Amino acid sequence: MPRTATVTRKTAETDIVLSIDLDGAGKADIQTGLGFFDHMLTLLAGHSLIDLSVRCQGDLHVDGHHTVEDVGRALGTALKDSLGDRRGIRRYGHAIIPMDESLATVAVDLGGRTATVFAVDFPVATIGAFDASSSRSSGRASRRPQARTSMPSCTTAATAITSPKRSSRPPPAPSAWPSKSTRASVACRARRARSRRTDGV
Repeated sequence: MPRTATVTRKTAETDIVLSIDLDGAGKADIQTGLGFFDHMLTLLAGHSLIDLSVRCQGDLHVDGHHTVEDVGRALGTALKDSLGDRRGIRRYGHAIIPMDESLATVAVDLGGRTATVFAVDFPVATIGAFDASSSRSSGRASRRPQARTSMPSCTTAATAITSPKRSSRPPPAPSAWPSKSTRASVACRARRARSRRTDGV
């Protein structure tokens, strides 16, 4: 049975048609009007090998908030619909992704209970025309239909977002990633250890 779904969502702010194929090849056809958002959705498709098509016309003359949030809602609904009864899949998944200036850790529970921890410290307010704070809205919107997610990153500040249907008490914030000076100290000790082994000490 193909694990595909198409979601159409039309509101006063946005008009969205989103299609997803979980067993695709990482093909992306994204047009939201927000360049950086298009870029991130394209990377999501490419790295996950999910085929993703998004067409969104939003009220960008106001700002990009509604576009990002409503695409997140449509993506969450499409993921839920494409999973069907969820037989034959693993309930939990996680990934740790190191990049040049950051480390992203993501854990996902597809058990159907909704909650999100999104702990990301953005060094800038905007990326091109993209409001970085909108990422929180997209993550919160996309998880509502189907998943519990924990998305901490290299950060000293955490933002906890919980479902209103569950406890009003937010989940505990993840521990902050070690400071730059701590990481440098660990790296220095590792180099010294390698040097001693090389010298035969």
